[in-house]
Amino acid sequence: MLIEALSFDLDDTLWPCMPTIHHAESQLHLWFSTHYPAITAVYSIEHLWDKRNQLKSKNPQISHDISALRRLSLQQLAEEFSLPQQHQFIEDAFKIYFHHRNQVNLYEDVISTLSRLKQQFRLIAISNGNADISYMNTELKHLFDFSWNAAQAGAEKPDPKIFHDVLDILQLKPYQLLHIGDDPANDIMGANNAAVKAVWLNRDNTLWPEHLPAPSHQIKSLAELPGILQKLL
Repeated sequence: MLIEALSFDLDDTLWPCMPTIHHAESQLHLWFSTHYPAITAVYSIEHLWDKRNQLKSKNPQISHDISALRRLSLQQLAEEFSLPQQHQFIEDAFKIYFHHRNQVNLYEDVISTLSRLKQQFRLIAISNGNADISYMNTELKHLFDFSWNAAQAGAEKPDPKIFHDVLDILQLKPYQLLHIGDDPANDIMGANNAAVKAVWLNRDNTLWPEHLPAPSHQIKSLAELPGILQKLL
């Protein structure tokens, strides 16, 4: 197997997702309370979360684009509360959220492992979310060749299109790419749907879903990945 590139999921693969999201949501809610207290007088963080989930279910055409959904939810708030300068409100609020959404705490094995792998492989980020490694104040931006997400692909994992796009950009065949991610359906089955082999990163020692075919390779830490690659090359 001539692997030339490695693709990595982001949330819960390179950093814990929910602590990052919860912090971003709390900072946005705090900003609302300071500048638009009428919103926080009516809606808690949980209520706003529920409203966005409802919005997603009602707008399947953009369900893959987290940023578009976020802006639509802000537009909904602006209209509901008859806010002046609605466009400015939407952009300011989005910037607050997006800034904190990209303040991530990397797992300890990330930089050392990716720095080692970068010497031999092209590294790509593939995500369903809207985290932006080029925006982050971490070493990640210098390790990845590029990133690709569901909004850019117009489809989210496990749809194979997002992987097909990456293969087209890299001008590689499926067997030349190996994907690493934490989600059994989105990452492992998604990669397999595109004929791309995958490694399941199971940091929390969770059980594999019984209804899915067993993964070919499983690791508990990124530090184990170079050993897996030695067997595959």
